[in-house]
Amino acid sequence: MNRISTSLSVLLGLLLFTQLSFGQTYYRSNATTVNWATAASWQSSIDSSSWVTATDYPGQSANNARVLIQNGHTVTLNVAPTNSIQNLTVGTGTSGAYTTDNTNRTINVSGKLVVASGGSMNLNRSVITVTGSTFVNGSMTDGNDNGTNTFNGLFTVNGSFSSANTSAFNFGGGIINNGTFNKSGTGLTTFTATQTITANAATTISTISTASGNNLTINGTNTLTIAGTNTLVGNVALNGTANITNNGTTTVTGTLDANNASSTWLQAASSTLNYRNATRPFATNGILNASSNSNTVTYDGEANQDILAVAYSTLNI
Repeated sequence: MNRISTSLSVLLGLLLFTQLSFGQTYYRSNATTVNWATAASWQSSIDSSSWVTATDYPGQSANNARVLIQNGHTVTLNVAPTNSIQNLTVGTGTSGAYTTDNTNRTINVSGKLVVASGGSMNLNRSVITVTGSTFVNGSMTDGNDNGTNTFNGLFTVNGSFSSANTSAFNFGGGIINNGTFNKSGTGLTTFTATQTITANAATTISTISTASGNNLTINGTNTLTIAGTNTLVGNVALNGTANITNNGTTTVTGTLDANNASSTWLQAASSTLNYRNATRPFATNGILNASSNSNTVTYDGEANQDILAVAYSTLNI
């Protein structure tokens, strides 16, 4: 009997050790102004219920950190954490802010990123990679030309996202915009996989790049405006009532088509479309409006091309 009790005690101890060693640690900010690398400005917990002053900062240890920046607190990333954090939440419904210092800082989020309603996240000089989903219910901005921002999961905006700077953005899991999405800066926007952009509100994306096989599907009830110099090697498909306004110089090497007769690609004033696919644009459905404004459409594929029979402002063959 004693041996059984001893064995059970050892087993329970091992289970507890495993839970503590391989579970997650919760962190929450504990001051109105916090430098990320100051452990004493954080509280930690193993159950998100009982909190103590932290002895390390999030990402300093490999403990699957779940990080919360509380309302009324501003956290400045002043270190590149050695380990990824599991989740990052900015704010809990009214405020809370994230920014960086004046140095490029790398941070990896293996799970999800949430900017809560009322919260704000200035990517600034972050070199951030988010593996899971991102939800921007507050505001996300980018106040610096440095840094590269990579979002591998679905990127959903219910609040506002804006970047007028030249830092690069990579998207791998698609975009849903129900609020404000204005990526007007000339930094490269790379879509790293086949994905869908859903523009349920006005959406602007500048300087887009896709590789061969990385196709884009455009959904939504509003217009996607593309600006700058865009290189779309994969196919582009407009679904439903989706519309695209080309406000820059765009080269399409894949096919350009739609599944709805009213879906429209509009050539804005002074825009250029270089179309290189052998199949004419909108061969199945959709409209190419190339005559409402002064613009240029060039068919410059290496093989023989089928020219879409519509009115053109300026047509080069």
